Amino acid sequence: MGKSKVRANFDVYNLSNRSNVLNMTTRFGPQWLQPIQIMGGRLLKLSAQFDF
Repeated sequence: MGKSKVRANFDVYNLSNRSNVLNMTTRFGPQWLQPIQIMGGRLLKLSAQFDF
């Protein structure tokens, strides 16, 4: 079929399953330096791209 091609992708995020802090409160007060956002658990992503 001419110049068509398929590209497969396999991505793994946070393989070590660490809970790193991505964002924290920087205002002074009782919640100073409290985590607002932490890195999620392991994530596996499979995808494919078909070019024609």
